[in-house]
Amino acid sequence: MTVKPVPGPDGLEKGIRIGCGGIVGAFVGLALYARFFFRWVRDPWIAVAIILFVAALCAWGALRGGDRFWQAGFASRGTYRKPWNRPPGPGS
Repeated sequence: MTVKPVPGPDGLEKGIRIGCGGIVGAFVGLALYARFFFRWVRDPWIAVAIILFVAALCAWGALRGGDRFWQAGFASRGTYRKPWNRPPGPGS
C-alpha cells in the first residue's frame, strides 16, 4: 500500500490565505499601534511600518499555517469554533 502525500493549496487558496491574513494583520497592527505606540511615537511612517510588518507577518502565518494559524489566534479569545465542534442548538 502506497501512501500519497496530500497536495498543498492551489494558487487561488494561497491568494485567499494571503489576502485574508494581510487584512486581519493590518487591523491587528493598527490596534497594536493605537494601544501601545501612539502615546510615544507620533511619526506616521513608524505607524505604517508597524502596520505593514504585522500584516505581512499575519499573511505569512495564514499561508503557512492555514487553519492552525486562525485557531491559534482566535481560539484563545473564544471567538473561533469549527462548525462540527459547536454544541447542538435548539431543534437539532
